[in-house]
Amino acid sequence: MITLTRKLARQVEDVFRRALPRLNPPAVVVRTDREGLRISAWSQEVAIEYREARVHASEQISLPLEALKRCAGSRSEAVTVESGDSDRAVLRWNDLGIPQVAAFDSPEILGEYPAIPEKRLPAGQGFLAALRDAIDTTDSQSSRYALDCVRLRGTSGRIDATDSRQVLIHSGFNFGWDDDLLVAANPVFKSTVFSPHADVQVGRSENWIALQIGPWAIQLAIDKGRRFPDVDGVLPSRSVPYSRLRLSDSDAAFLVRALPRLPMDDMSHDSVTVDLNGSLAIRARSQAGAVPTELVLVGSLRLGEPIGINTARRYLERAVRLGFRDVDFVSAEAPAHCSDGRRQYVWALLSPKGFIPTVDNAVRIESSLVGQPRSTRVSGLSKADAAAAPVRRPRMPSQPVGVTSPQVRASRLKRSSVAAGQT
Repeated sequence: MITLTRKLARQVEDVFRRALPRLNPPAVVVRTDREGLRISAWSQEVAIEYREARVHASEQISLPLEALKRCAGSRSEAVTVESGDSDRAVLRWNDLGIPQVAAFDSPEILGEYPAIPEKRLPAGQGFLAALRDAIDTTDSQSSRYALDCVRLRGTSGRIDATDSRQVLIHSGFNFGWDDDLLVAANPVFKSTVFSPHADVQVGRSENWIALQIGPWAIQLAIDKGRRFPDVDGVLPSRSVPYSRLRLSDSDAAFLVRALPRLPMDDMSHDSVTVDLNGSLAIRARSQAGAVPTELVLVGSLRLGEPIGINTARRYLERAVRLGFRDVDFVSAEAPAHCSDGRRQYVWALLSPKGFIPTVDNAVRIESSLVGQPRSTRVSGLSKADAAAAPVRRPRMPSQPVGVTSPQVRASRLKRSSVAAGQT
């Protein structure tokens, strides 16, 4: 008989379900011996094992994944697993004090769990969070190139991911090997069981990359047969002049809230115009000829020459959510580029033919700077950058933040004209 807890059963079921195919999942093997408790499952693409050090008698029982889901719970109540008659596994536990019993056919164990590499090195700070972001940048439906994989570059300590429309590169890690290796972008790392700040050790064998996260060992099969796109080829040269949108933290928070709510054109899908000419505005409309809606970024700056581009809003929103505050544009057709030292994010722009010009009766919504000192509007802006900016800082709005009507704008213009005449 083997004992575990309902809470552990819940965690193991969540991790295994994410990692392993939902159709015909392999057997879950529960083992105990002098080294402790081990719960493992594996396929040709991934192998996972949970280890807990405590003395046990030697025993091994195989279960379907459904068995762990059946007894899973949020508390550390005991679950006993024992071998029944005719190759069946019997589980017993209490649910709110009521005894529960469930029996399952023991599935056949195919092959052996791959040996975990003995040599493992700390991957470096932020590795698991970077891996999660990389997985979100892949394309699971791709049939060309290995777009459903992430590339771990040993020499440069870099994680690369792309879906052919966006590229995310995160460097500064330590892998312990020299070559570039491809592994499937497995969603297991997005389980809440793993903290994004957890320490991770990495190692490799001939066919597997192993990641040790606390008591969990996750091994991913190395994809040796497919090619990865040349993502370095889309990175812009720093010698090429570019225009930069430098977002304040308050404007970044404003965009995260407001971008998904901008009107959308069924023909252009989720496109928006980014207009860095005079006031900094992001513009969208519901259909051709309709009055556009503008998000005016009153706390941000443009560095470099004026420019206007057309982009899918989801990539701009993602760049902001990833924490980037500088977005660079080389031209209206070249990819947009973000960088913060260790990370680079690049995405393809849409055709400049979709650019939405401003009109006098546009609905304008200004971002809020209420309660922020004028000198700290733009996060990370140096005096040199401010002096080099060819566009003046927008002033604080004199009216309450919100929609500025044409009548209000006309009134402001009239007052300013009168004041000019008096001087």
